[in-house]
Amino acid sequence: MEQLITLLKMIAPMSAALEAHLRSIIRKSTYKKGDIILAMGSICNQIFFIESGLVRSFRLHEEEEISKWIMLENDIVIAVLSFHLRTPAKEQHVALEDCVCWGISYDELEATYLKFPEFERHGRLIEAQYYCRSELLWEDINNMSAQERYEILMEKNPGLVARVPNKYLASYLGVKPRTLNEMKKNYTDKKKSSNGKKQR
Repeated sequence: MEQLITLLKMIAPMSAALEAHLRSIIRKSTYKKGDIILAMGSICNQIFFIESGLVRSFRLHEEEEISKWIMLENDIVIAVLSFHLRTPAKEQHVALEDCVCWGISYDELEATYLKFPEFERHGRLIEAQYYCRSELLWEDINNMSAQERYEILMEKNPGLVARVPNKYLASYLGVKPRTLNEMKKNYTDKKKSSNGKKQR
């Protein structure tokens, strides 16, 4: 829980009363690799913070799983539309690794906003970050090639690439696993060539 409390304090100051309240309602959940955290068609009733582990969010398109998000430590896990509109989720969340998460329910979150209006700032800034990431991802998908998106992912978060199975990473980038293997080779060759030029 300490990682989550630290993150919230970094987002905005918290009163001692708000912190004590959050500590009293935030609950720990653990999931084994392969566990379904949110089933497609159910209503998302929890918002989670990932302390450790990896979570995949995917949708179905013509019976094929399309990875939407891959979330790791210090990320927030939520099906935004389902959570706020109280409608069946069009996505499914699955643990790609053993996970430790901390979360609160929809009702608890709404009650906290009413009791501690200061906490609405935290919620607003977290959601703003979520939507900015979503918008940037959408821009990348529409304006960059899959190879370019892979290279950016490697530069920003190579550890994530190493942890995600090829078939899920390929789906996230919108390519077939075979194409992903070619992209990895192209990236490796490019880095070798670049390092070779630097050493001359």
